Amino acid sequence: MVTLSDVLSESAVANILNISTKTLRNKRSLGEGPAFVRPPGSRKVLYLAEDVAAYLDAGRVRP
Repeated sequence: MVTLSDVLSESAVANILNISTKTLRNKRSLGEGPAFVRPPGSRKVLYLAEDVAAYLDAGRVRP
């Protein structure tokens, strides 16, 4: 079960990724970036912390 502490706002994720919210929106529209959720009946976009962590891990470079 997802708890509220597991949910991140669009601005929080943009801050974590060190990009603007506009860039994050552009990535989302292109099918790039971390997975996101839209609560039923809402236009708000939220991110689960585990999806953001997985996105960051996918970009990990191992020497």
